[in-house]
Amino acid sequence: CAALSHMETTLVNLACDDPGATVGSALLLPKHQRTIDIGAEHHMQRKAKEAEDEILRLELEDELKRKAGLEKKQKRRNKQKEEKRLRQEKARIAREQEEERIRLEEEERKKRDEEKAKAEREKRLQELETRRRMEEEVMER
Repeated sequence: CAALSHMETTLVNLACDDPGATVGSALLLPKHQRTIDIGAEHHMQRKAKEAEDEILRLELEDELKRKAGLEKKQKRRNKQKEEKRLRQEKARIAREQEEERIRLEEEERKKRDEEKAKAEREKRLQELETRRRMEEEVMER
C-alpha cells in the first residue's frame, strides 16, 4: 500500500512538472487535453448562457419600449379624443346659446309687434269712437 502511494505521488509530480512526460506506457498529454477541453466546454457554455441572457434582456427591453410606445400613442389618441369632445361640447353650448338668443329676440319682436298691433287697434277704436261721437253730434244738431 505504501509503494502504491509512493508511485501515485511520483506520477502526480511528473504530471505537474512535465505534461508530456511518459508515465508507464501512457502519455499524460491526453489527460491534460481532456481537462482543457472540459474547461473550454464549460467556458463556452457559460459564454453561450451569457449571450442567451443578453438576448433575452434585449428582447425584454424592446418589448418594454414597444409597450411604452403603444401607451404613448394611446394617451395621445385619448387626449385628441378628449380635445375633440371638448370642442364639440363648446360648439354645442355656443349653438344652444345662439339659439336661445335668437328665440329671445324673436319673442321680444313678437311682443313688440303685439304691442304695436294692440296700440293700432286701440287707436282705430278711438278714431271710430271719435267719429261715432262726431256723427252723433252732427245728427243731434
